[in-house]
Amino acid sequence: MHNKRLIFWIVIVLAALAASWYFFMRPGGIKSEPIDAISSNALIVIDAKNLAAIENNFFSAPQWNDLRSIKLLNDLEVGTQLLNNFSDTDPDLKNALATGKIVASAVTVNAGNAEYIFACKTSGYRLKKLTWTLDDNTAEVQSYSSNKELVYSYKIPGIKVSCAMVGNIFLFSTSAVLVESAISQIKSSTGLNTDIAFKNIYNQSIKDTIPNVFINLEQLSFYAGSFLKKDYYKASQQLAGFTSWISLDLKFSESGIGISGYASSSKINAVLSGYTNAEFNFDDVDNFLIRNTAFAFQGNSALGIFENRKNTSSNIKSDWGTWLGTSFTYAISQPYDASLNNKSYIIMQVIDEDLALKSLSILSENSSSNYNQYVIYTIPKTEIMHAISGFGKGPETVYASVVQGYILVSTSINQLMNVIDAYVNQQTLKQDKDYENLKSQVASNCNYSVYLNPALMSALVQNTFASDSANAFPFQKYNGLLMRFSATKNMHIVSGDILYASKAKQQSGIAWKTQIDNPILNGPYTVFNHISGKENIFLQDTALQVYLISPDGSIEWKRKLNAPLTDKLYTIDFYKNGKKQILFAAADGIHMLDMLGRDVEGFPISVTTEVTSPLSLIDYDGKGDYRMFIGCQNGNIYGYYKDGKPLPGWSPLKKSGVITNEFSYVFSNQKDYILYSNAEGIINLKNRKGENRIKSVKNDFALITALIPDDTKNTNQLIAIDKQYKLLQITLDGKITSNSISNETKDATLLDINRDNKTDLIYLTSTALVAESIDKKPLWSFPIDNTDEYKIYTYSNSKNAYIGIINPQLQKFFLIQSDGTLTNSFPVEASGDFIVIEKGNLFVSSNGNFVVAYNIQ
Repeated sequence: MHNKRLIFWIVIVLAALAASWYFFMRPGGIKSEPIDAISSNALIVIDAKNLAAIENNFFSAPQWNDLRSIKLLNDLEVGTQLLNNFSDTDPDLKNALATGKIVASAVTVNAGNAEYIFACKTSGYRLKKLTWTLDDNTAEVQSYSSNKELVYSYKIPGIKVSCAMVGNIFLFSTSAVLVESAISQIKSSTGLNTDIAFKNIYNQSIKDTIPNVFINLEQLSFYAGSFLKKDYYKASQQLAGFTSWISLDLKFSESGIGISGYASSSKINAVLSGYTNAEFNFDDVDNFLIRNTAFAFQGNSALGIFENRKNTSSNIKSDWGTWLGTSFTYAISQPYDASLNNKSYIIMQVIDEDLALKSLSILSENSSSNYNQYVIYTIPKTEIMHAISGFGKGPETVYASVVQGYILVSTSINQLMNVIDAYVNQQTLKQDKDYENLKSQVASNCNYSVYLNPALMSALVQNTFASDSANAFPFQKYNGLLMRFSATKNMHIVSGDILYASKAKQQSGIAWKTQIDNPILNGPYTVFNHISGKENIFLQDTALQVYLISPDGSIEWKRKLNAPLTDKLYTIDFYKNGKKQILFAAADGIHMLDMLGRDVEGFPISVTTEVTSPLSLIDYDGKGDYRMFIGCQNGNIYGYYKDGKPLPGWSPLKKSGVITNEFSYVFSNQKDYILYSNAEGIINLKNRKGENRIKSVKNDFALITALIPDDTKNTNQLIAIDKQYKLLQITLDGKITSNSISNETKDATLLDINRDNKTDLIYLTSTALVAESIDKKPLWSFPIDNTDEYKIYTYSNSKNAYIGIINPQLQKFFLIQSDGTLTNSFPVEASGDFIVIEKGNLFVSSNGNFVVAYNIQ
C-alpha cells in the first residue's frame, strides 16, 4: 500500500512537471516571448507593446519622411503596412496585433538586402487559412510544414508573405526563410536571447512606454559595407569592432531626436570595453575643435591611450606616452571627397608640458616653424595618428604644436594651422549655438563621446557609396548628433541628441585655409579633374609657380613656369578621350598641362614677344576643333590650330596693336566675325582668314571688357564697356553708340546675372552695387559705403552667377547672389579673385599667400 501511494504521488508530481513543462517551459508554450523568435544575426530589433506603437512612434515622427529614404527604415514601414493589410482579413489577428507585444527585426538575407520578420505574442489566437486581397489581387495560398509547424505562404504579383504560429507566437515575414528560422529558434531555444551581450542590455532597456530599438553593430557594418564602393568596405568594418549591441530609446520632436539607452561592454577586444573606469569632461577640448568639424570621437581610457592598439610600437609609447594624459580627441573637418587624411587632426591632453616640448624638439630633429605665436614641429616617420585613432597609415610625417595644455597633431600643416587659427580667433564649436544646444541635452561627463554633423558629410557620402541611394537623404536638415557613453557594470549608459530643422539650415564659416609658398598672383580658376571627378582649383603665385588644389584644400602638385598667366584658363578634352587638360596663355606663349602637371606633347607654344591678351578659343562648328588666338606686345596677333600649327592669315596678323581683352566670335547672316579691340580703342571685325569684314572702327577710349553679342537685340549688334565707363553698342557694319553708365561709376562689367541668356550691366556707384538690364531696366541695388577702393569680380557657371566686390586694402569681400542679396556670413577676409565650386557650396579666394575657402551652402 505504501509503495502504491508512493508511486501514485510520483506519477502526480511527474504529471504536474510534464504539464508545467508543456504549458510554461516547452518551446512554443505560453511562456514564449517574441524575442525568442529573433536571430542573433539580426541587424535591428524593435521591441514594442503592440503594432500601433511602432506606427505611432516612428511613422508619425516629423523626421520620418527623411528617414524613410534609408532603405532599411523604408522596408520597416512597408513590412508594417503589409502586416496591417494582411490582418484586415482576420479580426482575431487584428486584435492580437493591437493587444500583443511585438518584435520587428531586420535580418540580412543576401548582400545589400535585408528583410523584416514580425513576431507577436498572442493570447488564444489560432492560425487559419485566410483569403487575402491586395490592390484587387487575391493571393494564391499554399501550406507546408516546417519543423512540425504549419506555415502558410501567400503570393500576389510582386509580393510574397509567409506566416506561422509557434505556441502563442504569431510570425509574419516577406521571407519564408526567416519564418522557418524563427520556428526553429523558438523550438530549440537558440534565438537572440541566448546572446549574453544582448540579454544584458535587453533586460535593462525594455520599457512599455515607447518602442525600444536594438542595433547589432557588427551585422550592421557588414550590411552597410555592401552599399559602399569597394575601396571603403574595409573601413566600414571598424564599426563592428566598437561594441556588439546598443539599445536606444528614441524620442522624436520637432527640434530633434532624443536618445537614451545602453551599450554592451562585454565583447572581447571591443573598442568601447577599453573605456570603463575614468569619466572625463571634454569642455576644454571644444576650444580647439574647428567650427566646421564634421566628425569627432573622444575617449578617456583608464588603460592609457596606447594600450588598446596591439600594433602600437614601443617607440611610440616611450616617445609620447610619458607626457600625455589619457584623454584624446580625433576629429575630421568638413570633407569634400572621400580623402580624409588631410582633414584629420587629434587633440591630446599634456600632463608635462616641459617634457613634451623637449621630446617634440628631439622627435622633430629641431625642424620647426612659428605660426600665430605657436611653434609647429615637423615630426617624420611616426605612427602617432594611427596609434591614437586606429585610422590612417604609418609611419608618416606629422605636424604638432602644444597649445594651452594640449597637443594638436595633423598630417597636414595647413590643417594644423586651421586648428590654431580657430582657437586664436575663437571660431570653434565652443562658439557654435547648435553644438552647445546638443551638449545641454546629454551627460556632461563620459568615458567616450561621438559627435557627427550630417549637414557637413554629404560630399563624403556621395564619394563613398556605390549608388546614389544615400544622396536622397536631406543631410542639411540635421545639424548635429552627439552620443556619450558612461561606463557602468557590464555596459555603458548612452545619452544623446540629434538636432533637426524642417528646413535645411545654411552652413557658413571658413571651410579651410591652405598656405602656398608665395602670395597669389593669378587665379583661382576652376578646373575639372577627370581623375577625381571633382572641380579643382588652379592658381599661380608671385614666384610663377602654378598649383592644382583639391576641393578640400590639399595641394595635388605644383610646378614652376617662366612667365605669368594672362587671366583666362580652359579645361579641354584635347584627345577627345574623356581625359582633361588645362590650357592657358602665359606671357611666354601657350601652355597645356595634363592633370598631373606635365606638359602635353607639342606644348608649350613659345613666342618671341610678350603675350598681352588672355588666350581665346574659337570653335567654329562646336566639334572641339578649336582655333587659338593670342595678342602680343609687338602688335601682332598669333593664331593656331588645335595641334599648335600656325593658322593661315593669323601667323601672324601684323600691326594689330596691343590686345589686352579676349577675342570674340559671332556668326551672323552666314558670315563669321572674329572681334577684338586694342589698347588704342580700335575695334576690328575679321573673317576666318584674318581679312577685314569692315574697316576698323575707332572708339575714343580702350575697352575694359570683351566685345560680346547684345542678346537683348540680335547678333547684329555688339556691346562692351570702355575705360570711361561708357556702354558701347556696335553694329556689325561699324556704327558705334555710347552712353555713360551713370554719373558716378567706379567700376563696371557685363554679366548674365539671372542666367536668362541676356547680358546685364553690373556697376558700382559711390553708394551701391547696381544691376540693370542693358536697356537700363533696374534689377536690384545693393547698398555699400565708400566704394572708391572697391573692385568688381564675377564668376559664373552653367547654373549660377555671382558677383564679388572687394576692398583689397581692407581685405573685405562681399559675395552677392544673383538676386542682389548678400551671401550668408559675408563679408569675409579675402583680397583677390574668387570661384565657387562644389555645386555652389564652396567659395574660394585668396588672402596673401593663403588660399581660403568658405562654406556658402
